[in-house]
Amino acid sequence: MASQGVTLLRWWGRVFAPRFAFLPLWVLAFGLGTFWLSCDTGGDRDPCDPAGARTMEVRRGGDTAEVDLGALPGRRQGDLCLVPLDRIVENSGLGIDMDRAVFDFEGEDGFRPSQVDCAPLDGATLSRGWADMSTGTLVWDDSLGLRGCYSVSKAAVILAMDAR
Repeated sequence: MASQGVTLLRWWGRVFAPRFAFLPLWVLAFGLGTFWLSCDTGGDRDPCDPAGARTMEVRRGGDTAEVDLGALPGRRQGDLCLVPLDRIVENSGLGIDMDRAVFDFEGEDGFRPSQVDCAPLDGATLSRGWADMSTGTLVWDDSLGLRGCYSVSKAAVILAMDAR
């Protein structure tokens, strides 16, 4: 059985190797170089480019407003562009009093921190949180020590409720 494999390999070398011997190395190098240059690495993408921004919905009772995150000033942090959550609420035009409201969030998948025993956050805490302009993912000031449930991935809605 092993001798059949060696025979096949020798036959392959005699039949096909001479046909590819005429290809100069520069043709191969040119082809690989062109392929490499055509790949978009995304390294030059500006995360704060408003063209890549999403919208986030703000709800209070029966009132709803869509806020374009690209219309708000963002702060670049690595590959993210962070928009302050309190600015999103303020720009909703719903007249929400940050001192008299608490806030919950809802991801695109329907996840809410309040579903896993994470209490809604007050306005002061909200002012120390941001949403990534392109994904909506929530990011918090590390000094708050918030549980992971508040780092909602792909947040789509900020829910405002009256504080009790």
